[in-house]
Amino acid sequence: LCPMDDTGSWDGGSALRVSSRIMLEIINHQQWLLPGYELMCDYYNIQCKPDIAHTITLHKIHRNPGQSLGIGGSGCSGVSNMLSRFAWTQNVPLISWPSGAPDLSK
Repeated sequence: LCPMDDTGSWDGGSALRVSSRIMLEIINHQQWLLPGYELMCDYYNIQCKPDIAHTITLHKIHRNPGQSLGIGGSGCSGVSNMLSRFAWTQNVPLISWPSGAPDLSK
């Protein structure tokens, strides 16, 4: 799952989407990280709002159980903070490379 911040208080989602597509293309082409697998992203706009991110992500995980292997993409620290508390309850890893809040590193 790839929650992106296309609108809202931080709208860097379009840049993150481009970089994540390039990253996925490289990983899928090289096949040394996860041989035999193709990584894909289900992009959706979370508007840099934790409540919207939680609602959409929860719906997507429960709609297709076992299909989502991870969550990555949000650049809003508030969203990443909320998703980090949610992701471990679903046994799903979370990657948020652009979020910069210090409490995310604890």
